[in-house]
Amino acid sequence: MNNKQNKILLLRSDGIGDFILSIPALKFLRQKNSKAQIWLFTGKWQREIAQASNLIDRVICWEDSQFFFKKADRLKFLSYRMLNFIPLLRKQHFDLGIDFQENDPRNRLIMGLIGIRQRRGFGGIGFDFLLNDKIVFRKKFHRFERCLDLVKASERDRKKLDFTFNLPLKNQKKVNKFLKDNSMIDEDQLIIMHPISRFKAKAWPKEKFVCLADKLSAHHGCKIILVGVKSDKCQLKKISHLMRKKPLIAAGKLNLVDLACLMKKATVFIGNDSAPMHLSAAFSLPTIGLFGPTFFAPVGRQAIAIRKIEYSCSDCLSKVCKYPKRFCLNKITVSEVYSLVKQFID
Repeated sequence: MNNKQNKILLLRSDGIGDFILSIPALKFLRQKNSKAQIWLFTGKWQREIAQASNLIDRVICWEDSQFFFKKADRLKFLSYRMLNFIPLLRKQHFDLGIDFQENDPRNRLIMGLIGIRQRRGFGGIGFDFLLNDKIVFRKKFHRFERCLDLVKASERDRKKLDFTFNLPLKNQKKVNKFLKDNSMIDEDQLIIMHPISRFKAKAWPKEKFVCLADKLSAHHGCKIILVGVKSDKCQLKKISHLMRKKPLIAAGKLNLVDLACLMKKATVFIGNDSAPMHLSAAFSLPTIGLFGPTFFAPVGRQAIAIRKIEYSCSDCLSKVCKYPKRFCLNKITVSEVYSLVKQFID
């Protein structure tokens, strides 16, 4: 890989958390190809953070709804949307294409159809014949390590990991105003909670979040901020009504880059396995991640992952736990999470 790569296309249909975990790899790619144009072909959910990272020259988005392509009834629509961009992408004459997807081969079909000369991706997930540069998929390694494999980073290049990116001044000012308008000052101990998960099998019970928030408010005077996307607002309001001291709900008011600015002002982040958790760890905020069957631990100097799972359930992808009487996330107690938070507060 060198500066002779004039145009590089990254193809992604993974989540925002995956993008955050790939930032060291993207920085390495940018450094080694300083004169190249790097394009990203992805869903619209990644546009915001991709543009904020300043590692991507152009973002081409094919759809709004995250992960909708996993549903059979939308596959035809996805194919139409993605194929719609083939004439545009073919004209760019990309020298290198990198498929970041780990469990879906459709991106490599796109690489073949637009005629990219060098097509790179993980071997063993399908349509491998369309790749002329297959990367070994190291299943037991962390996601960020596998992303570094895709850009062929050496062991020396991996020693200094940096998941952060520059936060625009306009976003910092927006967050300052948001806090001021809600009577929060610099001396306040801000606790960010993300009690939302797309799947019930990955969610710590909401009642436990409520109990934890009440203890932190009562014993330490902490101010709780509930975060999520705009569509989470209704769920967050229900959680808020259960709390003795009403939290500040940021869902729908702050975007992902704003959230990163907010994290630089907070004391601790507590949340389910999600993009906000990885963002928090990336910006070195003390982070407590609560994990169920799936497990990509937050990567950071002050990041802690709590997981209590039976071996037989590990890596289960069910949306709802098959064994609710021994649901692994129920085994994580409020007391143990409170003890960890208390250490950071003290």
